[in-house]
Order: sequence, then C-alpha cells, then structure tokens
Amino acid sequence: MTSGLFIFLGLLACSYAIIECPVRFDQIQGRDSCLYYSFRYLHHADAVRTCAQLGGSLFAIRSALDNAYIGNSIGDISPYIGVERNSNGDWIYPDGANITYLNWGNTVLSNDTTNICSIMNATTVKWDMVDCTSRRAFICDVPAEKFYTCPVGWTLFSPTASCYQLKGFSLASNDKWLTSSQFSAEQSCQATGAHLVSIHSDAELQFLQDLIASDVTQLGHGAPSGGLSVLAAVSTGLYGTGAVGNGKWTDGTVVDYAPGALNAKSHVWGIQRDATQGSGWTMTGTDQWPRYVCKQRASIVAPAIN
Repeated sequence: MTSGLFIFLGLLACSYAIIECPVRFDQIQGRDSCLYYSFRYLHHADAVRTCAQLGGSLFAIRSALDNAYIGNSIGDISPYIGVERNSNGDWIYPDGANITYLNWGNTVLSNDTTNICSIMNATTVKWDMVDCTSRRAFICDVPAEKFYTCPVGWTLFSPTASCYQLKGFSLASNDKWLTSSQFSAEQSCQATGAHLVSIHSDAELQFLQDLIASDVTQLGHGAPSGGLSVLAAVSTGLYGTGAVGNGKWTDGTVVDYAPGALNAKSHVWGIQRDATQGSGWTMTGTDQWPRYVCKQRASIVAPAIN
C-alpha cells in the first residue's frame, strides 16, 4: 500500500445489539426475539399454526430465567408452551431439539399417549402435561428480524436492527473515479434519512466487509491520488484517534468499538476488504473516499393479528 494504512483488528468494549418489537409484542432479555401472548383459547395444533403464521413457534422455555419471566407475565392464565412429546416419547422443543431445562409440576408418565402437550401452570409456575385438544391461551416466540424491513436497495443486518447501503464507484467526466469527503458523504446519507455507518461489534464489521468486498485491480480508469489503496477504502462515520471512547461517530452513537489507537492524532476512519489491498480499518490520509456506507434504522412492521 502507498498512502493508505489498514489495521486488521478492532477493539470491542461491549456488545451492541438492539432488538425492537412491534406493538403488542414483548422482548425477553437475552433473546433476539419477540413474544406474543395470545388469549384466544385454541387447540394446540391451532396455536402452533397461529404462531407459524406470525413467523415463529410456541415459546420454548430453555432456562430458569425464561421460566421466571413467563411466570411473572401470565397472570392467572395457564398457556401452552413450546414443549411437547414426540412419537418416540421424548420431550422436545418446537425445533425438534431435546429439552435442556425441566420444570415439571405434575407426574410425567412415560406411557401417557394422550397428554403429550404442556402448559405453564399459572399457580405453581411449573409445567403440566395436558391433552393437546384442550383449548388454551398460548405464547408465540417470533424472531425479531421477521418484523424488520428496509427500503429497496438497502441490506438488513438484523442484530443491529439496521439497514445499510453501499454508495459505490462513480466516474467523473475526466474518466477518473469520483471521491467524497466524510462531510459530503454524511450529507449524502442524511438526504436519505440515514448517517454514515457506525460500527459497534466484530459481527457488524464482518457484515460490512462482506458488503464492501472488492478487487480494485479490475476497475481500470484513473486512480485517485494515493493509488489503488485509496480506491479500496470505504468511509465510515468515525473521526478520532482510533481508540475506544475517543472521537465521535457522525450518527452520535458512542465510540464503544474502534480500530485501536495508533497515535494521538485524529483521523477520518474507513474500512476495506479488497483482494489485493487487504482487509481491516484504514486511513487514506486525504479524507477523500471513492465509496461510503450509509446506515439507518430498519422499519418495524407489525403483522396482522386475527
């Protein structure tokens, strides 16, 4: 590389995942999903079908924390939960996996072929075997990403509930690649209701590197001042030394993830993933970027519920 500099590793100060749920859905701590409490009394098969129509399944209680959360939420209603017995006599979750947490209240009979569904007992906050034809309220567990939507031309990354758009290469009339400063790139993003991208985790950085992957040796035409390394660089919204807690993102979010400080001087930071120029964080030294990524919150679309 000639004038650019890239760094392979970022520093992670904390995880960054924002989950949003539609109206009438609740979020449970530690899960990237939304819960829907239905007080329609249905047979088990109809409850399963209703959850599937929402894009999910009956809620599978996988820990004491899950159990306590549901127990505190159901009031005096004893709903179906996502634990049932299969044809082999094994108790399984809706995805077919064997259950890893047990909290039975009544006697579980190995030869009982009638009561093969389960509820959470509102009085004991334990599970009871029940006949699947009994009508019960139920709880659906729906991945939050089922409710996210992005504008046409944008790409969803569900762990951040955000949409991303790469502004790609563009040729000027002199047959050279156009570049933008961070300021002008931010203005362009704002015109679409977005900001230059901020990055808050290894997972988000990896997603972005997949989005921007390039091989600038295949582009042709005139390279900007600084050569091919500048062509590979993609502007982000970070200005700072590269240290966690230093500088700012243009969208105003906390600098809780960063390249790692090189020196005391502040820079505009970019990222790259190029077949010949390498991958990681980068500085062009000129604040001129041929590409940049805009980021905005995904829209939350509530499903139709009968």
